[in-house]
This record gives sequence, C-alpha cells and structure tokens, in this order.
Amino acid sequence: MSKEITGRWPGNSNAVKLQKQLEEVNGLEIRPSTVLSSALQELKLRNRIYHGPWEDATLHHLSIKLIDEVNELKEALGDYLTSPTPENGIAVLLEVADVQNYGMMIQDNMLGNIYGTRGGAEKEKDHGAK
Repeated sequence: MSKEITGRWPGNSNAVKLQKQLEEVNGLEIRPSTVLSSALQELKLRNRIYHGPWEDATLHHLSIKLIDEVNELKEALGDYLTSPTPENGIAVLLEVADVQNYGMMIQDNMLGNIYGTRGGAEKEKDHGAK
C-alpha cells in the first residue's frame, strides 16, 4: 500500500491496527485455495468486462449487486444440494466468485475512500477484454 491508512484517519486505533496487519501480510506465502479462488474471480471479472470498470459505481449500487449475487449463490447451493452434479457444483463455484468480486469492488471503493486512489478499477482497464 502506497499510503498509510493512518494518514487519512490519524490517531484512529482501528486504522493503526489495520495498517499493521496489512504490512504483516506482505511477503507471506499465499495458500493454494486462495490462488484458485482469485483465479476464478479473475475469470469472472474478464467475462464481465463489457460492464465497464467499477470505479464509477457507488457503494449503494455495489451493495445491491452483492445482495443479488448472494441470492444467486443461495439458489445455486440449493440446486447443488438437491442434485449434486458437476454442472451444479461449477455453478456454485462461479457464483461464489461473483460474490467475492462484488465484495472486492466494495473493498476497492472503501480503500479509495481511505487512500484517495483506487487500484482495482485501473487494473480492470489495463486488462481489457481477452
């Protein structure tokens, strides 16, 4: 992180704690399940590139989309529990990635509010549709 969270909210103990935790994560080995999860998220993001970057989306809009995706995940899980086929399992995996992506977009929006910059939306523009 290029800026400190504590710079935006000086003296805030939660900001100090979060800053320290983020610094401790740098250089850690990433778990294989996290790598796979991130790859699924990236696939879903590349498939939604036609929606454009999320940098202009409001927190309100993103929170509504997150709830919509949670409901879709709930439905996909129900389908899988009723009929545990590979197709239904894949549908669950992809819906989880959608939920994670909207959570990430909200997180990116909040980091933009804290840091004054937004890394995710810039990176989405760089990737383009592939």
